[in-house]
Amino acid sequence: MLKQITVAGLLAVALSPSSRPAAQTFGSNQRCLHGPDEQAVDRARREQAVRVARQINRAEGTASFRGPSKPRSYVPLDDPRIASVGIPAAADGFKLRFYTDTESYALSLKDTRDRCGFAVFSDQDGRIYEALPMAANAQVLPAEIP
Repeated sequence: MLKQITVAGLLAVALSPSSRPAAQTFGSNQRCLHGPDEQAVDRARREQAVRVARQINRAEGTASFRGPSKPRSYVPLDDPRIASVGIPAAADGFKLRFYTDTESYALSLKDTRDRCGFAVFSDQDGRIYEALPMAANAQVLPAEIP
């Protein structure tokens, strides 16, 4: 339970818009590609990555359904039930990773062009997250439970 609370709290802070600086930079003043000053071409690539994640979630939701009283069984993206849906190609510069153990799945689309490490994530719950990795000096602190 403590682990779930800590992870949920960390995600809430990490993904909140107010936790991101107005002008994100990495290394030698090179700007992040995604953020408040995102260029149109990078916004289009990010939106395409989100569309891919959304389409995978829909396809997995349909392919995994085996009846109202049976547990879902998730399948790899090359399974004919998924391939027939026609998942769009990953956005230019984004690398798609997909893992399933049949009971669950996780996917990531990481922007290989962005020095800041922007990525889109999702899993069998269907929520889609857009995030940057934690700073190297960031620490994870356990949540205090009364």
